[in-house]
Amino acid sequence: MQCILTALKAESDPLIDHFNLKKEKGFNYPVFSNNDIFLIGVGIGKHNIKNRINYFMSFIGDVQVQFINIGIAGAKKNNAELGELYCIHKIIDDSLNKSFFPDMLINFSSEERALTTVDKEVNDGGCRYNTLVDMEASEIFKVCSKLVPLQNLLFIKIVSDFMSFSSGRLEYGQIVEFVKNRIDIIEKYLNDFRTLMNINNPILTIDDQNWIQLLVKTLLLTKTQNLNFIKIMKGYRLRNPGISFPDLNISRPTSKAHRNKVYEKICEKFII
Repeated sequence: MQCILTALKAESDPLIDHFNLKKEKGFNYPVFSNNDIFLIGVGIGKHNIKNRINYFMSFIGDVQVQFINIGIAGAKKNNAELGELYCIHKIIDDSLNKSFFPDMLINFSSEERALTTVDKEVNDGGCRYNTLVDMEASEIFKVCSKLVPLQNLLFIKIVSDFMSFSSGRLEYGQIVEFVKNRIDIIEKYLNDFRTLMNINNPILTIDDQNWIQLLVKTLLLTKTQNLNFIKIMKGYRLRNPGISFPDLNISRPTSKAHRNKVYEKICEKFII
């Protein structure tokens, strides 16, 4: 089952129409479905997310779920294109100063971006942020990562504004058009993402994990490099089941620059 999570009605409506979703009875918040696709309206901000998702999970019972957060995001001007769709590989919670890393195991044609989740609307042009900005993603990650494996989380954002509303706020119809214009690529990503649905066991074997940790310790990788490399190797393992990771003749780097160069070359070996 795939469960789309949206904050705004204007984000939900084009998805409801495209996938022919029907309203589910028994919920006091928006829930729609059609066969194996559900959509939940979680509302703006963090405060409703945990209760709504947990209640939904109690409703559906023991069913494997993929959660997909689809919605608009702000961006700093000249740092993104209005209407462009981005896949999110890093989520920063602004109030907690904590980062989360979805497992990006499917090859997406769209550019990957980092995203910052804020507690209050940003209306100064986003001068503090070099990332995309929303108000829900970090809470969605925190709640859903306790319910499903990380590879069953996907975050898709469409840039709707440059975080300055001096000329007026976005109207319902504008947001609908942003989503409708990207509906075909959204559907393709959902179909591609569905291929991960039946992966219940850990993707990496014990030998795989030991191989990675030896490399991490030898190269003295940073935490971010470590997490990124794990994601790369999960993708490699999915594409190459049963093949042992190759021997790597590497030694401890002589500098950070040397480490980064060796790290990048190794990553290139395992990315399509």
